[in-house]
Amino acid sequence: NAERLRITSDGQVLIGIDNAVDAEVDLQIHSATSGNGPILNMTNNTGDCRIFFGQDSSSSSANAQGQIRYNVANNYLTAYTAGDERLRITNDGKIGIGEDDPDGNYLLIRAASTVGTNKGHIMLTGDGATNGEGPQIVFSESGSGSNFAGAYIGHERTSTNSVGDIVF
Repeated sequence: NAERLRITSDGQVLIGIDNAVDAEVDLQIHSATSGNGPILNMTNNTGDCRIFFGQDSSSSSANAQGQIRYNVANNYLTAYTAGDERLRITNDGKIGIGEDDPDGNYLLIRAASTVGTNKGHIMLTGDGATNGEGPQIVFSESGSGSNFAGAYIGHERTSTNSVGDIVF
């Protein structure tokens, strides 16, 4: 006998609450008593489940600037910006960034870059400006719970800006 859904006179949809928390949001979902937070469950057994962004009510989903899509038939998740696919996570956990087919790689990042520029394929930045420190790529085969480095490649800052040494 309790109210569970409310559509306000200005078109807001409220689920699990009876007063809008944010007047600028069209859909507000709040957890009832589960204690796990709100859950949005989108189910479709044959097609795609999609969330669209940047689309006005007069345009079709094909005109959406951003979207998150789950392909039910092939079991993969994709993210789009500016209407183009930017990220794909396949059904076996492989990730393609800038590439819709990771080609068997577990992480594939594909983009144009030029040596000597600050816009490379992968950019790691340090978390401070302390000499003797810098970003690194760590290789470890010690198991899933281990944090021991088997080997690493890093940039050790020796002066100002990006001046330093590559360390193996």
